[in-house]
Amino acid sequence: MKNIRCAAALSAVLLFLCAALYGCGGTSENTGTTTPAQPVRETLNSWPQNEYTAALPAPQYGTPDYALVGPADTQYAVFLTDVTREQGDAYVDMLINNGFAVTEQTANDASAGVLLEKDGVLVTVAAGDGVLGIRIVLPQA
Repeated sequence: MKNIRCAAALSAVLLFLCAALYGCGGTSENTGTTTPAQPVRETLNSWPQNEYTAALPAPQYGTPDYALVGPADTQYAVFLTDVTREQGDAYVDMLINNGFAVTEQTANDASAGVLLEKDGVLVTVAAGDGVLGIRIVLPQA
């Protein structure tokens, strides 16, 4: 029963992350063209190196599995497997030690979701046994 609650709670947090990425499509003001409404999935073999991941430290645990690139390159989410809830919590602590401040958080016995901010960079971390999701939104220029 605990595994079912764990999976349900983590699924809800991850669904929130995906929905947040999904909802950012729209029309470009400069060109009038429509951007894709759905994120693009990238398979990962290692921690990605890009402008989003450069804004925060790489997790010390887990195996990078895939990333979702938000519509119009407005946000980026990385998903890792082979990670425990405790390791996910340790990653949140690492972000806090690197100057990120917690703005929202929720947790239960199975999973946790945390929204952090530093210098306009927003990071959402969803942690549970088996999966760590990290969503990064950079400040708009």
